[in-house]
Amino acid sequence: MFEFRPEYKDVSNHPIIGQLRSYVGKPEFEPLFNHLTADENNNTRFLLRMELRRVAAPCNRIIDLRRHGIKNTQLVEFNSKMHYMDDGGRRVFTAGMKEFGRYTLGVFEDVEHYAREVRRARQQGELNDKPNDVWLQLVNFGNPISRDSDRMHFSTPLLISQGGIIDLEATSLDISLSGIQLQLGQPAYIHPDVDVEVNFIRLFDSERNPWPPLTYQLISQDDLTVRLRLKTQDTQATQLIQNLIAHHQRRYKLDVRHLQETTLAKGFEQMLLNHSGALPLFIDQQNNSRFCLTTGSNRKLWYRLSKNGASLLPAMLSSPRLNRILALDVTERETFFFLFEHHQQGKVFHFAAEYHE
Repeated sequence: MFEFRPEYKDVSNHPIIGQLRSYVGKPEFEPLFNHLTADENNNTRFLLRMELRRVAAPCNRIIDLRRHGIKNTQLVEFNSKMHYMDDGGRRVFTAGMKEFGRYTLGVFEDVEHYAREVRRARQQGELNDKPNDVWLQLVNFGNPISRDSDRMHFSTPLLISQGGIIDLEATSLDISLSGIQLQLGQPAYIHPDVDVEVNFIRLFDSERNPWPPLTYQLISQDDLTVRLRLKTQDTQATQLIQNLIAHHQRRYKLDVRHLQETTLAKGFEQMLLNHSGALPLFIDQQNNSRFCLTTGSNRKLWYRLSKNGASLLPAMLSSPRLNRILALDVTERETFFFLFEHHQQGKVFHFAAEYHE
């Protein structure tokens, strides 16, 4: 029979591991270890010491959270190796690097543990979700997204400042000739009326000269994610970014989200509208209904809203009524109309009223 001896127990979750793992190899490690393990037996002390050396050992393993089913992963370059992590995984990785001062097996296992917890929470959430919940994607018609330059997913450390007062650590998410999207290392407020100076601390030109600071203007800020528009318009800045994209576009992915959204919108415009029974209306800047889009599928509705060749829509959707509807929240912009006909002396008079009227 096999005998499980207590002296070979698992100590990976022992609280001393979390307290001392960042001190391995430092002068203060031995005094702290002896003090904290004074009540432990020799076997446990030996196992703790071996586990601490293991988690503090240098690591060269690639982190790829895509195999855990983690969505929205981004390419992160570290020590000439490519890792795939989402925002949460990157925060765990950065915290581990600050704790150890280098990439260790403990950092790798921390990110892996984070990925397992995310997957477990998502699976539990899927079990608790109501089966009737349906999430719909909003598709914007008539507003195709166009770009005058390629946008490349690219991760590199940055230092940003406003007014030369303070430098904030950040990491780029993507870059193009027109702007950059980055993630702050800590919560901070970016003033929209003050230029942002971005220092690319690890980028060099073809002659190994560091990049000069580039001036950007704030477009939007969503918590730690910041979008900036390039304000420095000179040949040197443009050439540096062009060379960067040209040199790395085979290694990094170009962002084609605008092409996907435009193609999706065009597909719905050309297919859905032609087969929909709804009657789209076009409203001018004074909130007057001017035109409607008729198709073979909504022509019956158009006939019901027309009498003797004249449309009832301008009177039914009057400017005061449209102003009231547009003043509502986006999620509440709907109404019900009741149509009436009054017959008198051989004539027909048409009336319309909203539900609240």
